[in-house]
Amino acid sequence: MGMFGAIELQFLDGPVLLDHDYLADGRVVALSESPKTEVAWYESNLRDAADGRAVARLLMMSRLLKASSPLWA
Repeated sequence: MGMFGAIELQFLDGPVLLDHDYLADGRVVALSESPKTEVAWYESNLRDAADGRAVARLLMMSRLLKASSPLWA
């Protein structure tokens, strides 16, 4: 079972508009675990397709519960 541990959304040069072209990319920033969960931190960036300027950034922590999978038994 997955859960969001934290989400931070930052508008750098926004707002983000509907019907406007953007380029998105992302990367895994960090991986860790505790006795009961696995944790992944992701960073995603949104850039204007016309000029490449950074519009928004997302930093998210995703947690996966080990007990929700029979593979951890």
